[in-house]
Amino acid sequence: MSVTVAVVVKDRREQLARCLDAIATQTRAPDDVVVVDNGSTDGTPDLVRERGLRLVMQLGPLGAARQAALDATRTDLLAFTDSDCRPRPGWLSALLAVAAEGHAVVQGRTVPEAGEQRRWSATQDISAFSDLYECCNLLYRTDVLRAAGGFDTGDTFFGEDTVAGWRVRRLAGRGAFAPDAVVEHDVTHPGPLWHVRRGLSYASWPRLVREFPEMREQLLWHGFLLRRQQLVVLAGTGSALAALVTRRPVLLAGTVPWLLKNRPTRPGVDGWLDCGAGLAFDVAREAGLVMGSARHGRVVL
Repeated sequence: MSVTVAVVVKDRREQLARCLDAIATQTRAPDDVVVVDNGSTDGTPDLVRERGLRLVMQLGPLGAARQAALDATRTDLLAFTDSDCRPRPGWLSALLAVAAEGHAVVQGRTVPEAGEQRRWSATQDISAFSDLYECCNLLYRTDVLRAAGGFDTGDTFFGEDTVAGWRVRRLAGRGAFAPDAVVEHDVTHPGPLWHVRRGLSYASWPRLVREFPEMREQLLWHGFLLRRQQLVVLAGTGSALAALVTRRPVLLAGTVPWLLKNRPTRPGVDGWLDCGAGLAFDVAREAGLVMGSARHGRVVL
């Protein structure tokens, strides 16, 4: 079956160059490569033209850019990776081998690129089927993705790829995992404030659960919590608020597990700054979930 590889990019000329180099060295060459530029100002479109690849210009939310890649696809299959990724040479052939078993969607394995990782690094590490359908390493049957409705093109921080995956899942089943289809994801160090701001974007989770109620049973712990560890955060923040409101310091005892979760892992001031940033991230994430729950009428904590 014929296959297109699609990459969405914005202002990552050097990273995209490495990604395209990796795509060019696949043991099974793609039949087409589509790069969707989402408003780059660093010369990225010129790089794509110099390499003779198809370029689609699409401004707006990330979902609209991914949808533009789907609209531009002329092949039976569509494989996604991201501009900050480098597929290993056997990536595409491994995805195709699993897709040949009859699956409408196949997810590959994503590993952090070799290099230093710190507490506040940013990367992707996906070693099993995630049920979130991250487009850093994913292949779809084009006709099924179109029939399912494609990507969420609304103005959301994340989740546009998760929506597409669950739409396909409703139509054609969960899909399969290809452990030999490996993509190396760049490791960056944006710092704790980036992570705190990202924590607020968890407001998207209740929106996802509203559209796909089955996510409660299959992804959420006891149907309401993102993960069991959220109990520690909820207990800690609740105890801190109760102590503040009632002026009873004894209630702060409930924050001990939360404080231990974010205890310093480095000596000196840096360690305590990490501790404070960890607490701030937890609060931002819970605030995002509460705001999203109120906005979308679905409780996720």
